[in-house]
Amino acid sequence: MTHLVFLHGQESGPFGSKYQTLAAAYPERVLSPDFSGQELSLRLETAKAFLSEQTEPLILVGSSLGGLLAVMLAAAMPERFDGLLLLAPALHLPEGQLFPQLPKQTVVLAGLQDTIIPAEALKVWCEARQVPLFWVEDDHRLGDSHDKILALLAEMLEAVV
Repeated sequence: MTHLVFLHGQESGPFGSKYQTLAAAYPERVLSPDFSGQELSLRLETAKAFLSEQTEPLILVGSSLGGLLAVMLAAAMPERFDGLLLLAPALHLPEGQLFPQLPKQTVVLAGLQDTIIPAEALKVWCEARQVPLFWVEDDHRLGDSHDKILALLAEMLEAVV
């Protein structure tokens, strides 16, 4: 059974509202390491160690800086993941310019009212990598878009079964 690994953003924690939504929809399938207070390089090392202990198939669900971390993990461990669901990912940062071997099931969801992640940067990133980009009427937190998150995740899980 595919498990979901939620990678939280810089200003949030491992058990915030997105995690709660995922855990309610997929009980006992959601893992969420804690990166609180860690800079990006330490997050990467923490995540690699955490993921090396997992044996089941995995989809990464990365929010903001966690979305960037998911792409970095795909670059470091290209065969490890069945999918990446990137939520308002911080792909405009220099580390986001990687061209890793992305899983076939890679999708980006972003808010049209996001004032943190530049929309044009996401558009360019997705077009260059042929990754579907879905826009929602929401801000950076995607607090009003949990139904869309679950719908995209359900499609990904169905495709990897």
